[in-house]
Amino acid sequence: MPTVRIEATGNDVDDYVGLFQELTKISKDVKDLKFRQQVPNIFKNVRSMSLNILGNGISITKSDGTEKEDAYSSNAYQLELLIEDLARAAQESSLALFLFIDEFQEMSPDLMGILITLQHRMGQENLPFYIIGAGLPDLPRVLTKSRSYAERLFDYREIGRLSRDDTEQAFQSTVEKGSRRFNADALARLVEDSQGYPYFIQAYGEAAWNKSAVSPIPLEAVEEGEADARKSLDEGLYASRWQRATPAGRVYLSAMAFLINEAEGIESCETVKIAVSMKRNSRELSKIRGKLIGLGLIYSPERGKVAFTVPGMADFIRRVDPSDEQVYDK
Repeated sequence: MPTVRIEATGNDVDDYVGLFQELTKISKDVKDLKFRQQVPNIFKNVRSMSLNILGNGISITKSDGTEKEDAYSSNAYQLELLIEDLARAAQESSLALFLFIDEFQEMSPDLMGILITLQHRMGQENLPFYIIGAGLPDLPRVLTKSRSYAERLFDYREIGRLSRDDTEQAFQSTVEKGSRRFNADALARLVEDSQGYPYFIQAYGEAAWNKSAVSPIPLEAVEEGEADARKSLDEGLYASRWQRATPAGRVYLSAMAFLINEAEGIESCETVKIAVSMKRNSRELSKIRGKLIGLGLIYSPERGKVAFTVPGMADFIRRVDPSDEQVYDK
């Protein structure tokens, strides 16, 4: 099937460039000869795509020599034409066009809106174009905010932690590729450490692997690697998220952290209790809360409650006590 894969950055220029570049490779892995032959004709109207920094977009030069200076409108129009024509070509070959977007919640509202509208229109025209987006728990809210009908346009699937059996398999099948295994005690400890979260599985598994050269990998290697795994998670996941929050936002996050304890099954907290712990009025904190939600640091699983968008954030804040004075990444 013809597929396009990008990771949203939140920068219109980068995301448009990524989309156009991937679209030009659309037939690379498609075996259907008819579709492959049609793709060059679909692109024949586009002679060049060049990054126009000052225009804040991509300027499209047509084969007739004319250049559209309105970078934003030309990008959107060109993208719609390309996707629609490619979807029609796919339909003729009994194929479907898939657009995979990672970190979808990071995409700029304008481009996100264009893609959602395009998905909606092409669905009405019965054209086989499908967007598969992955993102943080607040993604449904972001999509609906962009286009109200996104709520019924997409089928949402929550991907949580892996089961114990799947977690064990993830650890064992990975190290077996290197002709090694974890012993029973080591595997049990890794399951406990990772809590079934894929990113944690990677961090703790890699650390244990690096601490042992024998097979089966023993419990001692897992224990020795735990500090390295936590450091990797702290620096690669949590610290950067803390840095995105304003000083006021960090105070709010700290208050949340002492009301949430995932290890005890407490994954969210009431906004009223946060206000009480901060000795502030809930209404006064709504702006701070909205900013944190907009940054993708927290989300609202239900009315009157908030939770962290990544697991373990509360533990990081309690354990590390990161400084409120840390540089603010605007």
